[in-house]
Amino acid sequence: MRQFFSIILIAVVFTFSNPGRAQAASQAECAIWICMPGGFPSGCSAAYKAFRYRLKRHMSPLPSLSSCTTGPDGVGTDGRYKLGYEAYEDCKKGYSLKQTGDHNHAYMCFPSDCQPETELCTGYATTPRSQPNYIKIWVKGEYLGQYWY
Repeated sequence: MRQFFSIILIAVVFTFSNPGRAQAASQAECAIWICMPGGFPSGCSAAYKAFRYRLKRHMSPLPSLSSCTTGPDGVGTDGRYKLGYEAYEDCKKGYSLKQTGDHNHAYMCFPSDCQPETELCTGYATTPRSQPNYIKIWVKGEYLGQYWY
């Protein structure tokens, strides 16, 4: 998983450091955006081949997102994304994720108005996410969603 996350970070760095070379030329290149978070599962062989081709040619591993988004009329639209990492599931309403007082860097969900480092609070154990990495995508200012991988 660490290696996969490193590949994504490298892809993002290349995307922003080589903006002039990031234009997509095919559907296979645009499919990299969908297939890479899942580790190029079955059905993504064309995207994986395009990904490797781009790397060999010293191009950005990912084409620009805006070059892969089009409106209903086929005209390109602007797009943006945000990558992130959240190790734990969200706490129930009225609770916040806070670090426990022990030295193991453990986290629990405590009542939002409680400070576990200075007072006795009753909380509950957090649930680790099976897929802690996410990407949020917007196209033409419209939020399309958050996808976990």
